[in-house]
Amino acid sequence: MTWNAFSILSILSLTGCSSFLDTAYLTGPLELDSDISTAKNITTQGFNFYPFELSDAKVTSEDFNAMQNLTTKELVTAGFRNQLALNVTPGNNEHHKSGFFIAYIPADEIDIEDKKAINSYVKTHYYKPAIEKYMVNEPKSTVYKTRYVDEESLLMQGSICNSDAALRIKSVGYNATAECDMGYIEDKQTFNGIRYATVETMPFTPETKATRYIVATAPWSYIDIPVLKNISTNMFWAYVPKLNADNSQITSASGHRYTFLSFPYVTSKNNSAYLFAIQEKLN
Repeated sequence: MTWNAFSILSILSLTGCSSFLDTAYLTGPLELDSDISTAKNITTQGFNFYPFELSDAKVTSEDFNAMQNLTTKELVTAGFRNQLALNVTPGNNEHHKSGFFIAYIPADEIDIEDKKAINSYVKTHYYKPAIEKYMVNEPKSTVYKTRYVDEESLLMQGSICNSDAALRIKSVGYNATAECDMGYIEDKQTFNGIRYATVETMPFTPETKATRYIVATAPWSYIDIPVLKNISTNMFWAYVPKLNADNSQITSASGHRYTFLSFPYVTSKNNSAYLFAIQEKLN
């Protein structure tokens, strides 16, 4: 008789012997799927159970080539956006309204169950560089300049807090000098290790070299928009849900237009946009 993985897991769960199952089996690398988009590979690796009902849209080779290396702002004027809006839908479950960060963390010295180390690494190597990139690129005309209230904890003040303030009082009359805690991820341990990854299973060439990596996921909120729009490494990704009345109001009030579009997408370094789209194969 042949035993497959499903049979073994079923028997272990029924007999209460799941503790005998090697943890590495559950957290092992997920094979790269060459038949789906980079966006779907990234989001699939970020979850044990895929929370979206997303299928890649099939587009012409001309449109597919035009989609490459675009920023979110450039996508707004792209001719194929209506096609994606029609074909790429995240389904009816509640998760489709949420945004998620997906981080790839060098795991040579970090264990997948060490949440403190995972969140500390994300805060230091992904959040802080994004915040400092935001500060460098902040327009000179900005009245309330972004600054650290406490650099170690990433307690901030200034325009970087606009999204958080707009969410809290839902008005364009917010106080832009309010403080916001950009380091909350470490305090609340928001990132969870999902699985290990290797270079061979990653849908991109990692900028940080390691023997293996941890794929960790956490939800993001409006306070994090300056971070996701200023990601400075391809080791950090964000799933961005589609535009709706609520997120449109917040981003308009806080000056972060072109964050949410009429279709979901994944973003990473340099505000790049990766779409749930694949090239249509000719018969």
